[in-house]
Amino acid sequence: MKKHVNKLSLLVMAALLAACAAPTPTHHRTNWFLLDANRADRILTTAADYGSRGNWEIHRADIARVVNEKCAEWGYNDGASALGDVESTCIGKTFGRRCTRTRLSIKYQCIKKP
Repeated sequence: MKKHVNKLSLLVMAALLAACAAPTPTHHRTNWFLLDANRADRILTTAADYGSRGNWEIHRADIARVVNEKCAEWGYNDGASALGDVESTCIGKTFGRRCTRTRLSIKYQCIKKP
């Protein structure tokens, strides 16, 4: 006995296979930069901008590199301490008011041990 598969069954199977083969989300590494620096107070603000697509990963080592370079330039070679949490600000919106670009920022204070 021959089995016949109709076109609808083939379409359903193709759709299921396509759903299983969907690409995994892209992971992006944030590029941190120095946004603001106040030498008198030893306070630095680092930031990273990113779009709305994909998953963004925060690598603390990248932030530490930016902060430690500036602190060392000022003569503070003992690193820095974070002041508070990561702040998130929308810096770009569509006409529909959907956020398309976000800026993460973190403040640090350079440390000088006695």
